[in-house]
This record gives sequence, C-alpha cells and structure tokens, in this order.
Amino acid sequence: MSHHSPSLSTTGPTDGQASEVAPQKTSSKLALIIRQFYPHLTGVVTQYRQLGPELQKHGIQMCVHTAQTSLAPEPETQLDSITIHRSEIKPRPAALMSPGELDENITQAALSLWESKGDYPHTVIVFGFTWKLARYYWLFKKRGIRLILALTIFPEFEENLPRWFGKLKWQMRTILLTQLFDGLTVYSSAFVRLYRGLGISSRKLHIIPFPVDDGRFRPAEDDEKRLLRKTLGFGDLDGPIIVFMGSVISRKGADLLLAAWLLIEKNYPTATLIFVGPYGPRETHLTASLRREQEHFQRGFQGLLDQLSTPQSVRITGAVDNPEDYFRMADIFAFPSRLEGLGGVIPEAMACGLPCVLTRFEGFPETEFGKPGEHFLEADFTPKSIAKAIQTLLDSSSERARVGENGRSNALRVFGLPHVAQKLAYLCRPT
Repeated sequence: MSHHSPSLSTTGPTDGQASEVAPQKTSSKLALIIRQFYPHLTGVVTQYRQLGPELQKHGIQMCVHTAQTSLAPEPETQLDSITIHRSEIKPRPAALMSPGELDENITQAALSLWESKGDYPHTVIVFGFTWKLARYYWLFKKRGIRLILALTIFPEFEENLPRWFGKLKWQMRTILLTQLFDGLTVYSSAFVRLYRGLGISSRKLHIIPFPVDDGRFRPAEDDEKRLLRKTLGFGDLDGPIIVFMGSVISRKGADLLLAAWLLIEKNYPTATLIFVGPYGPRETHLTASLRREQEHFQRGFQGLLDQLSTPQSVRITGAVDNPEDYFRMADIFAFPSRLEGLGGVIPEAMACGLPCVLTRFEGFPETEFGKPGEHFLEADFTPKSIAKAIQTLLDSSSERARVGENGRSNALRVFGLPHVAQKLAYLCRPT
C-alpha cells in the first residue's frame, strides 16, 4: 500500500524523503494538551513520547500540558527533549474528576501559562472534544494558534439511546465542533472512512499512525531470547511463550484470550501465556462506572483463572516500561481486542518478528496491518477460533517464521518512526 494517507490531501514530503533528515534549528513549537502523560503508559503517551525527539530533527520543539497525579506530582519535568507542564487540579484530585472536567482544567492552565509568558505555541494538538472546551479553542484560534484534534478511538454510541439517534447526535456534534479545527489526525484508513461518512472533509483528515522504532523493536536471536527470559524472571520457561500486551481489561479481549487458553493448555504443557500490562484499578479509570466495569471484569477473569488445570501456565506481570523486551523473548503475540484506535502494540509486536493472532476489532485498519493469512492470522471473537489460530502457530515453526517475517516487513514499511514523524512535522509546520 502507499504510505501516503489514502483519500486525503497528500501534499507534503514523499516516503523516500523520510529516511534521512538533517537536524534543523528549532523554528516551531508544538503543544499537546492531554489528560495523562508519562509515567502513565497508554498508546497515545507512547506514540508522542517517541515522536517528540524525532520532531526536533524537523525544527519542531514539543511540550506537553497534563495533570499532576500521585505518580507524577512535579509541576514541570523534562523527558528526553520534551518539556512536561503538570497542572495542579482543583478543587479535587484528577482521579476524582470526569474526563471532561479534567480536560477543561488542563486546557485552562495551559492557556494561563502561555498568557503569563506571552509565548504561544504555533500548533496545539488536543484530545478533548466537548462543548465546554470550544470556548478555549476559539481563544486559541484568535491568537493565531493552529489547532489539531487527535481522534484516537472509534466512537461508542450511548447504549440508552436508539443507535440511529445516538449516531445522529454524535454526527451533529462532530460536524459542528470540527469547524474549529485546522486538521484532525487519525490512526488509519478505517477512521478516514468513518469520519468521511459523517460529513468531515477529507482535506481535514490526516493519517498519523502509531510509530515504531526498529532500534528498540527488533527480533532477538535464540541466545538473546534465552538471556531476556532469564533477566525478566522467566528463566524457568523452555517452551513457547504467547504474549498479550496491554491493559488486562474487557475492551482488549483479555478474557477471550484466557478462555481460549483453557482450550489449549492441556495439549501444550510446555507453553506459557503471559499477560503484560496493568491489571486492576488504575488512575486512568476516572469515573465510578469505569471502576465498577473493571471490578466486574476482574471477578470474571479470576473465575477463568480458577478453571486452569495448570495455573503456572498463565502469568501476569503488571505494567512495564520495557515492552520491547517482553516481545523479543516471546514466540507468538495474541491480541483479541474488541475496540481500538489502532492497537499500537500490534506493529510493535510485528516489528519484533512475532507472528500475530488478531481479531477484527472495531477500528481495525483496512490495509495497514497487511493481509490475514500472510501478515497475521485472523480469529473470530470466540475462544475456539482464537485457540485454533494460536495452535496453528504452536504446531509449526515454519508458519511462525513465515507470518512473523511478513508482518515485520510490512510494519517497518508503514509504521517506521522517521516516516511517521515526517508526516506529523509537515502537518505542524509554520504557515
């Protein structure tokens, strides 16, 4: 597939220019306004943490405006080349606020900081999308700031409304609010199809996929794989490892994968399934309903764990900050998610040479991950189908190698960090 955004305005740098870019003097400032940033680990955080240093090569200095939390209480910190401004949230902690309230507090704090210094960014990327935020966005526009809205997840329509009415309500709000923005970034061609169907001009849509640094995410030779297993506390495992990467929650299909494992474990006594990611309530569960949903999920997940014939065949690590090491020690990546913006862990796993078992989740890219059967194996949303795909890979080292090599080649072509950074730099260039 072409690396240019399909059906979009494709003026800008060509793919061939993305590999080598000489460092330039910083000439533009990009600000992100986001609820949480590092050390909180989410797909968006990982995406922009990688892009920040790379954008400097294009003359763009990135800063982040976010909330103070118990994990990150400092008002200002430096991460690589990124300055992070953390706002004290009043009258109550960020963890007790609704997402909309938190967005409004951080946005107000960012604007106040810029006004106090008389120094405004050229471009602002925002992730909040409410009527209350619109007044701040109008102020940004009046000050000549280029305003970009990052759309990172497929919309979920309100369950208590008829689907057609919920979709119409969402469509009306989207069309009106997007008049504020100079551009909208999306992860894939699937987003483009959705938002064009809602009446958004293709000229405003820009595909900025999840970037992959192939210096970090690369295959490991057998000796290195054994060393990684020992270093990470899995030195006792000699058999194949299937890894899941991400929050252990319902949306990401962790329960489907564990139910599939119940069909596999007895026939593959040396195989191990490892869930790598947060398990349990998190500060990002900002509402009572999200916390209740996670508690309900955990009860069901524990019930599945209790059914295992060999409990030691499943491990849960909790959150990690070195996901590449867990990919590189593994043999198969399984990710039966139900809903994603893109699923940034997928190209990361592919870049590490892992054959991937995927479900066609809501938001699944039309072409970016390649073809099923060639670049990954596709399963239905049933434990039986997921188990069958995993077993296909467990039964054949040559099939693992074939799918893994094909997936890696495609991932580096579509999601390579220099290529993605150049696309974002072009969007944020001074005009």
